[in-house]
Amino acid sequence: MIKISNKKIAATIFFVVILAILSYGAIAYKTYWSKPSLDESLIVGNDLQNEASYIINYEEENIDEYKIVVSENSTIFSLLEELAGKENFEVETVFYPEMGIFVKSIGEAEGGTDNKWWQYWVNGSLGETAADQKQVKAGDVIEWKFEAPEF
Repeated sequence: MIKISNKKIAATIFFVVILAILSYGAIAYKTYWSKPSLDESLIVGNDLQNEASYIINYEEENIDEYKIVVSENSTIFSLLEELAGKENFEVETVFYPEMGIFVKSIGEAEGGTDNKWWQYWVNGSLGETAADQKQVKAGDVIEWKFEAPEF
């Protein structure tokens, strides 16, 4: 019969417990604290490649900024409608049959107040067509500004 000393049993149990703790720690770290790589982010639905920046500038100190996913049919107006639904603010528009949709108000800011009107800018350039006529591409920076026209 083989005799095992109490010291050997205690050392073996200690070693197994330490090994279990280290294994659990490694699994917990990977599961809870590791960040996915960019490719993993795209797989789980963060569509970073198809985003545009969308800014609503009510006044100098009241600016809302968003990232929004762009599809091939997205327009300045369709994205504004999408944001209004998600962020729970109202948008009032005027439709001109020959031109398209123009935005009269966003939230509480209504066009004509203090001679200010809603104007959109894409990549730093003032929009030249109605909001529903201007297509948006991934990477675009769209900004609505509530201000007096410069012209």
